[in-house]
Amino acid sequence: MERHNCPNCGAPIESTQCPYCGTVFYDFTVLDSDKPSYIRMNWHGNQIVFRAIMKSAEIEVRDDPIPYYADNEMVMIQTHTEVTASVEFMILEDDDGILLKRKELNDGQY
Repeated sequence: MERHNCPNCGAPIESTQCPYCGTVFYDFTVLDSDKPSYIRMNWHGNQIVFRAIMKSAEIEVRDDPIPYYADNEMVMIQTHTEVTASVEFMILEDDDGILLKRKELNDGQY
């Protein structure tokens, strides 16, 4: 992974977590939407590894305006903006025909 600065505190980091503030950094630029990748993550007390291809990625911006009354006239003003990002993966079998490998956290190998 290339060296970059923490998006939270600006400190230089060379891994996926800032050693100063603890912010986790996910770099999806290394994923190619046309080629399978292996993904490892913690999920419900287990660490899982799977082979997947990116199916879709979306960023949605939602503004929640609320009515505001001024001089007996209703005016809409923006009070809250919510931005969400979602990435969907299709899990593929690995070379051994396995979909997911898992282990309990703080336990043995896969």
